[in-house]
Amino acid sequence: MTTHRISAILVVEGDCLVGICTERDIVTRVVAADRNPPTTPLAAVMTADPDCVTPDATLAEAWDRMSRGGYRHLPVVADGSAVGIVSVRDLHAAVMAGLQADLEERDAFIAGIGPGGLN
Repeated sequence: MTTHRISAILVVEGDCLVGICTERDIVTRVVAADRNPPTTPLAAVMTADPDCVTPDATLAEAWDRMSRGGYRHLPVVADGSAVGIVSVRDLHAAVMAGLQADLEERDAFIAGIGPGGLN
């Protein structure tokens, strides 16, 4: 995880999601429990059967699920197969990009260079 600069991994059997393992899981279930990392099975550390969203979930739906569950990562599953993971950072970036686009559209409108502009 450190090498790839990620803080969560999906645990799958074939294509089927069976769990998620996060840095928080490792800290609380391995380090704080004084377990030996090289010999501790992933199944003992991961969160089994995690909450998920589908690829067509909205940002608001994902954000709500994460907020209610206290999650920082949420698996994305389509037709029973794990297809990705979304993080709080991903949602934040998407919201910020949307706000930036809205601001640019507003500024273009005010300057008269966008659709419906004053020129």
